[in-house]
Amino acid sequence: MKRKLARNSIIALFVAGLVGITFIVGGVGLASAVALPTWNDVQKAKASEASAAAKVAEIESLVQTLKGEVAIQNQKGSVPP
Repeated sequence: MKRKLARNSIIALFVAGLVGITFIVGGVGLASAVALPTWNDVQKAKASEASAAAKVAEIESLVQTLKGEVAIQNQKGSVPP
């Protein structure tokens, strides 16, 4: 009886070890399969972000210019409020 219990324990430990190794090796494989951006991708994104920020600043400047022109026209009385 004790011999059968010892054998079952050894088999259980062996199976648990195999399962653990499978998860460790499989986990490394999954992590390496993730597609990370390249340095070129990062640089393009940074350039795109800077370009968008410049365009926003340009539009905000145009809006302020138009607000100023509307205010001048309102003072002259040629544009209704």
